[in-house]
Amino acid sequence: MNARAYLEARLQFWGKLPILLVFVFVGTSIVLIAGSARPELIGALVIAIAFGFALSFLMLRRWFRCPFCGGPLAPLASYNCTPVLRLPRKVTHCPLCGTSFDEEVDERSSR
Repeated sequence: MNARAYLEARLQFWGKLPILLVFVFVGTSIVLIAGSARPELIGALVIAIAFGFALSFLMLRRWFRCPFCGGPLAPLASYNCTPVLRLPRKVTHCPLCGTSFDEEVDERSSR
């Protein structure tokens, strides 16, 4: 398996996690606000959304790394500016170590 296929496989799960976390936190907040019907809980909704974004960013930064040097590739995944995170095709090398994404990688020994 080459590095690009390995990274795409990791993004299949971890790329959808930020969207899922944001929906979970927004849904939970809306249910809590609707159940209590108190306008003071709008602040709780904003905090929950911010917490969802922060948690999803940290998870993506932790789990989407170069298989050769272990450097974070999360900025590359969000380069396309779409909700679905993907590694752009025009990026052919790791910006941190310079290793080509077409090289073979062993899944067990990757960082």
